[in-house]
Amino acid sequence: MLLDGSRGFHALSRAQRWMIVAALVIAYGITHEGLLILVGLAAGWRAFEKDVERKHDWIAFAQFVVLIGLGAALSVVPVPTS
Repeated sequence: MLLDGSRGFHALSRAQRWMIVAALVIAYGITHEGLLILVGLAAGWRAFEKDVERKHDWIAFAQFVVLIGLGAALSVVPVPTS
């Protein structure tokens, strides 16, 4: 199993790709986690690609949104320091 989100974008339609970019922007607005900027730039780049229009794959879309939400939630969990 590959953990390559860029390849996972192939399963999404162009509209779904833009919805993922919007979810990343919202997650960044809530958490201010800098890594989301990098992921958002890559997602935006992939959303602009002109490839064969795909049908909506809502399972893949839901997996992306859940992973973005979980990653954002984990980034705001306080880490105890000694």
